Amino acid sequence: MGDDEVLATSNGFIQCLRMLAEEASILRLDQTSAALQRALDTCHLEVAAGRSDGFTERMQGGLAIH
Repeated sequence: MGDDEVLATSNGFIQCLRMLAEEASILRLDQTSAALQRALDTCHLEVAAGRSDGFTERMQGGLAIH
């Protein structure tokens, strides 16, 4: 995947986190990998929550990162 393929969207952000988590795992950076995986889990929960309550229908947007 080239740099041009990752767009500044919520999906692009999640893809970047996923790639960083994989790289940290390969490099055996266990704490970094775990932190990135928790961030990914949080992003997935935010996306799922937005879809289930109809919020995304009322407002166009991406992930809310806290």
